[in-house]
Formats: sequence, structure tokens, C-alpha cells
Amino acid sequence: SYATLENVDFSNAKLANANFIGSKLINVKINNVDFSNARLMEINLTDSTILESNFRNADLENANLAKSTIKNSDFKNAYLKGVNLKGSELTNVNLENTKFTEVDISNSEIYFTTFKNAILDKSVFTDSKMKDSVLEGTRNYKTNFQNTVFEDIVMINSDNYRTDFSNSKIKNLDI
Repeated sequence: SYATLENVDFSNAKLANANFIGSKLINVKINNVDFSNARLMEINLTDSTILESNFRNADLENANLAKSTIKNSDFKNAYLKGVNLKGSELTNVNLENTKFTEVDISNSEIYFTTFKNAILDKSVFTDSKMKDSVLEGTRNYKTNFQNTVFEDIVMINSDNYRTDFSNSKIKNLDI
């Protein structure tokens, strides 16, 4: 679709199954939006604020959400390969069962977020802070957690093969 939308208020919109492939959304308001099953590949949502929205089963491959604030939103079963979340803040976000591979979420703050049973292979969390979050059952093949601060994290039954935790600070990690 490759649309450019500026200053649009999507609050309370029902956009399930929508196609925004390659679209650029500038200064948009995303509050209580249903993007379930949406096709959002390569969408540009840089510097966005996303609140209380549903992205279940959405495809966001190679989407750009750098420097975004995402709160109280659900991405369960979403496809997030190659997403740019660098410098973002995630609070109370459900990323359960996501394919979260090759994601750059470095320099980010992650609070009360669940990655339960997600595949985090080759993702980069470098220089991030993660608190009160769940990484239970995750697959973390070659995941980079260098210089990450972990506090009150559950990481039971996770596969950390070739995962890099060098120079990380860990407080209250349940493994």
C-alpha cells in the first residue's frame, strides 16, 4: 500500500486484517487500536506512542519502531523478524509466542513485559534495562544481552545457546 499518513488519530480504530505494508505513519496517535492479523511489514512508526493496542498475529517484519513508547499492548503470536525497536520503551507489553528474531532493541527500557516462549534468536538487547519481565521458555540463540541490566527477571526453561551476557548486571534472576 505504501501510504504516508501524517497527524492521523487512529484511536479506537478497528484495523484487523489491514494492509499497511511499507507505509509511513508520522505523528500518529495509536490508542486502543485493533491491528490483529494486520500486514504491517516495513511500516515506519518511528517515534510513535502506542497505547492499549492489539497486534495479535500481526506481521511486522522489518518494521521501524525506533524510539517508540509502547504500553499495555498485546503482540502475542506476532511475527517481528528484523524489527527496529532501538531506543524504545516497552511497558506491560505481551510478546508471548512471538518470532522476535534479529530485532534491534538496544538502548531500550523494558518493564513488566513478557517474552514467554518467544524466539529471540540473534536479537540485540545491548545497553538495555529490563525489569519485572518474563523470558520463560525463550530461545535465545546468539542473542546479545551485553551491558544489559536485568532486575527481577524470570528466565526459567530458556535456551541460551551462544547467548552473550558479558558485562551485564543481574539482580534477582530466576533461572
